[in-house]
Amino acid sequence: MKTDQDIRRSIEEKRQDYIDAALFIWEHPENIFEEYRSSACLAELLKKNGFRLREKAAGLDTAFVAEWGSGRPIIGYMGEFDALPGLSQEADCLTRKPVTEGGPGHGCGHHILGTAAVAAAVANKEFIESNKITGTVRFYGCPAEEGGAGKVLMAQAGLFDDCDAAVSWHPTDDNGIWSINFHAQQKVEFTFTGNEKKSANAKEAMQLFYLGAQNLRHHLDKCLVVRSGILKTGDEEGGYPLESKVLYAYRAHVSTQVEAVVARLHQVAEGAAMITGCTLKTEFKTGTTELLPNRTLERLMYDKYTATGTVEMTAPDWEYAARMHQALPENGERATFDLMRLLYAEQAEEIIEQVKGKAYNPYLYPFREIEIHKPGSTDICDVSWFTPTAQCVSACYVKDTLGHSWQEVAQGKSGICMKGMLVAAKVMALTGAELFRTPETLKAVRAEFSERRGQKEYRPLLAGAVTENREDTTCCENFSEIHFVGIEDDGLASRHTGSAGNLGGNALEAMQAFEMAMHVMGKYLSPLCRIRQRILETGEEDIVRVPCLAKLEISVEGDESGGRYIRRAAKGAALMTGCKAEFYVTVQPSAKP
Repeated sequence: MKTDQDIRRSIEEKRQDYIDAALFIWEHPENIFEEYRSSACLAELLKKNGFRLREKAAGLDTAFVAEWGSGRPIIGYMGEFDALPGLSQEADCLTRKPVTEGGPGHGCGHHILGTAAVAAAVANKEFIESNKITGTVRFYGCPAEEGGAGKVLMAQAGLFDDCDAAVSWHPTDDNGIWSINFHAQQKVEFTFTGNEKKSANAKEAMQLFYLGAQNLRHHLDKCLVVRSGILKTGDEEGGYPLESKVLYAYRAHVSTQVEAVVARLHQVAEGAAMITGCTLKTEFKTGTTELLPNRTLERLMYDKYTATGTVEMTAPDWEYAARMHQALPENGERATFDLMRLLYAEQAEEIIEQVKGKAYNPYLYPFREIEIHKPGSTDICDVSWFTPTAQCVSACYVKDTLGHSWQEVAQGKSGICMKGMLVAAKVMALTGAELFRTPETLKAVRAEFSERRGQKEYRPLLAGAVTENREDTTCCENFSEIHFVGIEDDGLASRHTGSAGNLGGNALEAMQAFEMAMHVMGKYLSPLCRIRQRILETGEEDIVRVPCLAKLEISVEGDESGGRYIRRAAKGAALMTGCKAEFYVTVQPSAKP
């Protein structure tokens, strides 16, 4: 009967196969959804060890599922193999030196991530085969973790529905169980299309949108992280701005927060499009959710990690670590310890004392149920809503190495990196073997999953696209007052994690947005058109309450078409700020006889 020691020995006996695979993938880095050679490398290694292959899983060219055995339980191992764009880098180099200028590189360790998962799956196959245990070992070849959310697409295709538990890991500069949570996140791309004949200026739409988006920021829960970038301004080639593009990314503790703020941001974009008369296309990218943790599976994994140990460093390894540490930023250790204190609280100082000043971290962190959301996101979180999921981390890089950096790419072929990969493979293999060997352990894992899953709703952040033209085409009825109606708020309500707050609804902000809109649109009005306006009420008379009603008196003379521009500006401003715009005709009192 094969034992845990046999599993470790099996991985060591095949270590050169796994190192060769990892080095091949490092030397042939491929961007998301283009990992043809990397995917094929791991698939062939599994096929060589007797696994059945299902290619193009979930309709994705570089995704695959490999299985050995039959029946339940089904224990899954998840492997990634995509690289990061623009991170090409020569190995073992202390300075930035791309192999291919602008090319991809493995700055997140996915060349060893997928390979270690293959090693664990093969070792598990040999374990249940030798011990005549019924069950299925499954390997998920997962493309596009870096922004493509490959596992989300695979989960939506039902590939994890019958999986009893899933195990994975991630290369880092430390050792332990990722018992933390992650941020839910989604990216949205907004495209404004103009029309010169209609004076619809795409650059102006983008500028108004940015102002509205900036205004939205101060309504956000403090846990939200915002990133944005202008992809196209519309005037790169001169001439009339006919198209502009903006990309926004939001991260928050839970997916419901991301949903709410993305919906409001879409309204801001709608308002900017309406004001300028542009057509808006909103493209929602596939996002990722927060993690549904499984402490039972995490503790099991930690026990196997304790029994396995961390990388055994040699004198040449320490020399290499000291040399490569010179390439890191000077404040790297301080950042490492700041994060450690955040995650490990009162346990942090003991850990710091053991690793302070060292170029490499061989210490196995204590197991701790960490409720804090670590900066960053991963599509493994979505898998955790379909099956119990746990991850370990192994120190494959020198201490203080930042993920997604050229310094990490430079260390990707080192002996330390390969040793860390094999440590993770052993921990994962032993975890899976225990689930096969002791049904009561798997039953406990599944029981916790069912309990947690029953308490929460899974809200996937899926891709989609909407194209619309929100230009106001209604007839230009007469009006003499515009009222901006916001949200009733006593100004004292507190915000809690899991709630996105009011996200706008400030009537005074709507009035201010209207003034900006009129400034933009003023140059398109007829010279004969004269607009007079007077503020009747700002809504800020009560300095505690959020302004929920603002009033403007307005009149148009000389060219009645100006009323249509005003209506468009008011409706757009209301959309941008989460308010409503209402139009009234003031009835003048009749003169006395």
